[in-house]
Amino acid sequence: MKATETSRRKGRDAMLAMTNLKNDGMPPGLRFSLAFLSGPLASTVKVLETPITIIGREEGDVVINDPEISRRHAQVEIHPDGTAWITDLGSTNGTFVGSSQIADSTKLADRQEFSCGRSSFMLLVRDTNAIGLE
Repeated sequence: MKATETSRRKGRDAMLAMTNLKNDGMPPGLRFSLAFLSGPLASTVKVLETPITIIGREEGDVVINDPEISRRHAQVEIHPDGTAWITDLGSTNGTFVGSSQIADSTKLADRQEFSCGRSSFMLLVRDTNAIGLE
């Protein structure tokens, strides 16, 4: 046991693990990933490990060397109910879902594509209980 970990905390973490509940704010039983379809990170996939992911050229959780992406371009937010939303963070060139530029938070579905600058992405949602990943 770590010095910062109490027996109470250890018991709580064990209980959460047994009930398949996570302590990271992500909905249990679902795995969210971003597939990079075009741009500098094309053909790669990033698993989203926190409920909020910032996409940007210089700052954020997903940093992309794309000159048409703003420093802090967009935010993908995973809600406790398992829905995913994308919000433009006041970028210069906008964020697009399909071919439409978004003005407000927009719900993303599994396998839905969106783009920031010259980079395009696809949100992937997997039920980890069904495929035995938990």
